[in-house]
Amino acid sequence: QALWTLGERARAVPTLIEAVEDLRACGLLREYATTAALGASMRLALGDEALYSEAALREAADVTRAEGMLWWMGDALMMVPARRGDWPAALRLQAWIDDRMATLGMKRSPVAASLREAFDQRLAEARRAPGWREPEPAATGPLDDAEVLRLSFG
Repeated sequence: QALWTLGERARAVPTLIEAVEDLRACGLLREYATTAALGASMRLALGDEALYSEAALREAADVTRAEGMLWWMGDALMMVPARRGDWPAALRLQAWIDDRMATLGMKRSPVAASLREAFDQRLAEARRAPGWREPEPAATGPLDDAEVLRLSFG
């Protein structure tokens, strides 16, 4: 995360990918769920299609969910449906993570802030596209983890 914050994003991602691989090999991935989530989130935030891994995101979601911390990677999870153009799901997840962050009084990490910025840019582009239709407002209220994963990965 320090490398990311210092602007050395191209170095940060492989460094964290290696750390996650080491944790997996040692059977410690669940104990370091936030490291797995950060690694998967960085891959997504870097915007390099060669490094993007839905499998890494799913694995990170599984371990953060097991630790009761799925919200920790909410900004990454909302990007998955945004990437496939599923704006009703993406916007529902955006509302969920915004509410969760406010409820917890949390501030976004540098990686999560990068993801949010990329999400906002992608949404702005989609809204400018011909034929855009604003999705119907989704039902409000908290989402459980199963629904978050369903909205994220389909």
